[in-house]
Amino acid sequence: MSQQNARGRDDHSYWATFVDRFFAPEGVFRHSLHITDGGETTDKQYEIASSAIARYFHTHFHSGVKNIQLILDRGTMDRALPHDCHYVENSRASLVYWFETGSHLIANGTLRASFNSQQKLDLFEFVTSSQEEYVSRKQVIEAAKPTHAWIKEWRNVNSDMKQSPELSKKGKGKQLKSPQTHPPEVLMDLPDSAVNSKGVTPAVHQFLEIVEVMGQMNPLFSYYHANPGMGPYAALEQYVATNIVSQGGPNGQPGLQNPRTPSFNQFQMGASPAVANANLPGSPHMGSPAPGQMQAPPMQMQQSQQGTSSSGPSANTSPASNKRRRPSGVKVEDDGSGAPTPQMNGVQNRPGKPATPRMNKRTKVNPS
Repeated sequence: MSQQNARGRDDHSYWATFVDRFFAPEGVFRHSLHITDGGETTDKQYEIASSAIARYFHTHFHSGVKNIQLILDRGTMDRALPHDCHYVENSRASLVYWFETGSHLIANGTLRASFNSQQKLDLFEFVTSSQEEYVSRKQVIEAAKPTHAWIKEWRNVNSDMKQSPELSKKGKGKQLKSPQTHPPEVLMDLPDSAVNSKGVTPAVHQFLEIVEVMGQMNPLFSYYHANPGMGPYAALEQYVATNIVSQGGPNGQPGLQNPRTPSFNQFQMGASPAVANANLPGSPHMGSPAPGQMQAPPMQMQQSQQGTSSSGPSANTSPASNKRRRPSGVKVEDDGSGAPTPQMNGVQNRPGKPATPRMNKRTKVNPS
């Protein structure tokens, strides 16, 4: 497919005639793009109705494409169908797009085509599996000439310099000269890519996105044409009320009348929505148990690693701490009544003897 003059490129009627010649009135063109964004590859299929196929080709040639070639490799399968119909499939097909900039793109993939009894296309499908853009050799040489000429001049300037014996003995290198002309700022100025990451021109990709939305709105358009007495907005409201709200959602639930997002009316004024979920198991808003439901375990006496379990002071108690510690009780003299003598620091006083602190200081023995 190609156009030989500028008039045909901008003439939409040319492509309308082309589509009428090769496509059936209800024919469909399915184009699956191979998208490479950020190192990840995905495939997306667009379905173009017969009424939009002419605009599809027109957009290609209006955005820089000058020729489109369809190449079928070996292995084409041609199968006859009932009522004089045919089905053609080739898994090694290629679409070649030639651009006005001199580059071209080769899209490899699978072609499927279905012909009716009038030998017109009911279905034309191309599934892209890989694509590669190429630039002409002449264009690369022209882009590399400025850098090549400067490097050649630099070599001519520095080739006639001979290193002196003194510099050779000292191990110093010779000083290189620079050409009179400045080096090129860009080593190779190649043209930008003619396509985006989807493998088509930006104008074609925008057209396919619009076609996808229009295709999803076809039921609404059909409903509007079936009710000519309604205006556009009235038809939209009636269509939504009849075909979306009344049909309901999955599992018999109402459609738009019961949205997934809870309404703020379900919660009391001044209450946080997290309160209703506070007692759910595993909830991050789990509140602390009420008093009386959970009691702390009683504390138990633990033995010291180096001391004893007696109620008196530990044998490893520092004497300095005993000197600084004030007595916790008041010394009471024995009145002879036989009453128990009060304790001081956990040690019971003996009758008639003052309480003395226990000394842990080691005494030196005189080796005499």
